[in-house]
Amino acid sequence: MLETNARRASSPLDSYIEILDAQGKPIPRAVLRSLAKTYTVFRDHDSAGPGIRMETWSELAINDYMLVDNELMRIWALPKNPDDDCTFYSVAGQRQAFLETTPTHHSMGTPMYKVAMHSPGTTFPPNGFPVVTLYYRNDDGGSGYGKDSRLVFDPPADGEYQVRVGDSRNHAGENFAYRLTIRPPRPDFTVKFDPTSPRVWRGGGLPINVTADRLDGFEGAIEVRLENLPAGFSAPSTTIPAGETTTSFALFAEPVGQTLLSGQTGVSGPPKPGVNASGSDTSTPTRSVSEESHPLKLVARASIDGKEVVREATGGMAKVVEPGDLTATALQSEVTVQPGQETRLTVKIDRRNGFKGRVPLDVRGLPHGVRVLDIGLNGILITENESSRTFVIYAEPWVQPTTHPFVVFARSEKKNTEHAARSVLLKVVK
Repeated sequence: MLETNARRASSPLDSYIEILDAQGKPIPRAVLRSLAKTYTVFRDHDSAGPGIRMETWSELAINDYMLVDNELMRIWALPKNPDDDCTFYSVAGQRQAFLETTPTHHSMGTPMYKVAMHSPGTTFPPNGFPVVTLYYRNDDGGSGYGKDSRLVFDPPADGEYQVRVGDSRNHAGENFAYRLTIRPPRPDFTVKFDPTSPRVWRGGGLPINVTADRLDGFEGAIEVRLENLPAGFSAPSTTIPAGETTTSFALFAEPVGQTLLSGQTGVSGPPKPGVNASGSDTSTPTRSVSEESHPLKLVARASIDGKEVVREATGGMAKVVEPGDLTATALQSEVTVQPGQETRLTVKIDRRNGFKGRVPLDVRGLPHGVRVLDIGLNGILITENESSRTFVIYAEPWVQPTTHPFVVFARSEKKNTEHAARSVLLKVVK
């Protein structure tokens, strides 16, 4: 691992790192052979967003690598329709570049090449598309590094190598200070969840989103579990699958008639206005967690180099608020699908408080390669005259057998609040 600390230490240096051999020549890392071509359309695309509009995608598939200018990106999800973007791998909303290339701005009409990666020195018969060699070089280090550089170097052979540090704009000066660190990799991870102090609708659920920050090349599966739940709350254990950085599940609050949510004999203190998931005042009583309760804690476990590593993230107290405009119920507690096949799930909603509007549904927490089909321009939508919707879940042929909870929730367009059903268990079986 090689990394600079310059901008993070208030230096004006916009660094790059590259590895040279003993004679000062760049060291090739991979050869990219182009297999298909399309173009960016509709608008210019910045260096951050994971969505890029493309002209055609009939020759593309999920997980394909795309070379756009000098940025190597990877397809997370194909467009759902001609007016949809292709979604690329991202971390915390920032588009992820591979083999230490750097996300950059792409103008409308820029060629996009589907590429296959090969070892340095590999040659091919001409196919009318370019062949590009990538070298050990990095400009921006990605999440957590900003303009500082970070490079993973796997020496092709024993020998002497040089590290060159420069400014990507060719600027220089006495104050362009930096610190260069060269060290073995230390694979690790951190986790966080949101919202950290959830206010959950009584008799309903709220989506909890979990994000992992993977460090020094760690790509293994991470088991996560929400602990210190007050009485009456439930949430399933789940996993951030190998190579992925996010997942979601439902934190569910039982109706008070079934289980006392506060852990007390009644409402703590006089009724107070509640706060919904978006932070708006609902003007309804809120039952508070008992003083004996502890802040929510997300516990994450993974195996790194044969050892169990545990990381935790602490939040606030979970509270329950009176139902808002909606409740959502999944009519199946689990669904089973085979790779390359489809399954169906039906979700029912109950409108309250005179709410009569349409209700969009959303799905989070499906493992990569499992997706909802035929969403359409307006997503999964329950119209004003309907109270349920059945939709299709599809697993790509390459998805491996797994058991994984996911969450379906209804959204109130009136107040922009989320109303989740209990988590549904997905089983992918051969």
